[in-house]
Amino acid sequence: MASSQSEGRRQQALDKQRQVMMEEFDRQKQSIIKETEKSRPGANRFVGQNDSMEETLKKSTVGLVRLEDFQRTRAALEEAKAREAAQTDELKEEKVKKKKRKAAKATLSFAMDEEGEDGLDSKSKDQDNDSEEGSSKRRKLIKNPGVDTSFLPDREREENERRIREELRQKWLKDQETVKKEEIE
Repeated sequence: MASSQSEGRRQQALDKQRQVMMEEFDRQKQSIIKETEKSRPGANRFVGQNDSMEETLKKSTVGLVRLEDFQRTRAALEEAKAREAAQTDELKEEKVKKKKRKAAKATLSFAMDEEGEDGLDSKSKDQDNDSEEGSSKRRKLIKNPGVDTSFLPDREREENERRIREELRQKWLKDQETVKKEEIE
């Protein structure tokens, strides 16, 4: 009996040891999962966040619906989806432009040197002027109006482009409707 009791105790000790090891493995596994979740930009990376157009159409048209009503709701949903897509594209473009602006942020002067092409002479003269006038006054830099700035971001120009894009999209939709309504001979 003594041998079976010692074996039982040994078995219990091994079971406890195995249970502690399993708990430790589970803790490590959970910590690894948490770390990988933190490193991902979105927790549900590949899960669709928005309903598809068909799903929204199904939800909005429940039961018996006339054909005209169904087509009207579908057209409205397609229109909303197209506008949303256009806005997200514009937002992405704006984000890219902002990143480029931050990366290329430097102090540039488009003012022309009146003294000549030598930048060193004008700098030394500026330093002399600064020391004479005091640190409170600094030479005001003037922008050169002759420089091409068409590549720089401009809100008015972007708004005009958006308006033109929307008008062209509306025109294209009207053309598509006229093509659909034409009778085939």
